[in-house]
Amino acid sequence: MFEKIIVSIDAAAGTEDALELACDLSRKYDSQILLVLCTGFLDVSHSSEADEVLKGCSSHILEISTQITTKAIKTVTMLGCMADKCIIANGDPVAEMLSQIEKTDADLLIIDCSSHEENAAQFKMVDRVLAETACVCLTV
Repeated sequence: MFEKIIVSIDAAAGTEDALELACDLSRKYDSQILLVLCTGFLDVSHSSEADEVLKGCSSHILEISTQITTKAIKTVTMLGCMADKCIIANGDPVAEMLSQIEKTDADLLIIDCSSHEENAAQFKMVDRVLAETACVCLTV
């Protein structure tokens, strides 16, 4: 039913819930799990085992992004699954997420909304992604 599942990851605690749900569905439907971290500062794309690439960003931002993606990959692995791809995307978070959904031909997006209620700007971004994507969306 779901061949490719994108999980939007960030530093929020709810990301772990999104990853758990993705792993449950991945086991059930034999789906690929794609992790996407959207930030306006980086243009880095790598698989879970690939080299890190620095393209005009500060080492501090790269370090934070690497910590977030590494933690997400470890969580997925501890849950008995594998992240088939891990993407750190540059630019407008809404445009980047929609672009990654299209590029990967994902048919399910799982996104954490729990912490975004406290941040109106993040909530609006999530709301725009949910409204503009053609794929099925699950929020946690």
